[in-house]
Amino acid sequence: MSKKIKFGLGMICLLSMLCLKPVTAWAEEDATVATEEASPVEEEVKESVVDDGKDPFIVIERYELSRERIIPGNGFTLTLHLKNLSETRSASQVLVDITNPKGVAPVYGTVSQMFLGDFGPGESREVSFDYDSWTSITTETLDFGVVLVSDENSNGLVLRVPVGIDSIFHVMAANGPSTVYVGETASVSLNFRVLGEENISDVVLRMECEGETVATNSIGNLNAGTTKTQSISFKMSETGKYTVDFYMEYVGADGETESEYIATKVLEVKEIENATPGLNLPGDNTTTEPDDTKTMILALSGVLILAIFILSAVIIKKKR
Repeated sequence: MSKKIKFGLGMICLLSMLCLKPVTAWAEEDATVATEEASPVEEEVKESVVDDGKDPFIVIERYELSRERIIPGNGFTLTLHLKNLSETRSASQVLVDITNPKGVAPVYGTVSQMFLGDFGPGESREVSFDYDSWTSITTETLDFGVVLVSDENSNGLVLRVPVGIDSIFHVMAANGPSTVYVGETASVSLNFRVLGEENISDVVLRMECEGETVATNSIGNLNAGTTKTQSISFKMSETGKYTVDFYMEYVGADGETESEYIATKVLEVKEIENATPGLNLPGDNTTTEPDDTKTMILALSGVLILAIFILSAVIIKKKR
């Protein structure tokens, strides 16, 4: 009897194992499918928070001057192009601080320091500083020390900027009309400074149009560092749009005659507009013929007044 009981219990256990095994397999398969379906979502989430591993680090990508180089004695603008190298992290409390070389200084009322605040991921920005420079600069380059500070780190570097003179004359302004009329005298004035350390003599301002000299004006001798405004008068003979060039011819310290281009101006030449009929313009010598009728009336009026005066005098005399 005991053997039968043991056999029965064994059969029950065997059947139980056979029935549970497929259920377990199905559960594993379902779990596998669920995992496979969820994995792309997890990957997308991971990709959206990928970090480039870089701290916010502000750098100078490049710099620019308002002209090719610093000209001693002339103002200029220094522009810095900045960028946050991190594409995912912001930089806060960014400050630009410049240590200026000897011979230059920020224009009156400004400083060589600028607070930029927050700098976003990958953000680029431009900052500019206006300077004056001294005529006493003798070096070929000037070094600007630039420090970029943020809440996490700082970056320091030196900008080496060229110094020199491209032309002995620096033209600051060219004033004059953009429209002139055929046969009329017009003028252009140039405000310029003599650069360098040498005096020059026999200076002549020359105006040229299409390869031909239109007008000249003798200036004389000029000392280095002189600032001067000089005008030149001219006439144009044909209508059209012309580009005129201005040159300075002079004798240098070595005794050689030099000619330097200094400025260009565009002129539109027009015909003089017709005067309005019946309107006497200044300089017009045309006179209006007197009206005979008006003259006769004035004469008769004078005679009548004289007669009345005489008659009145006679009447008064008789009464006496």
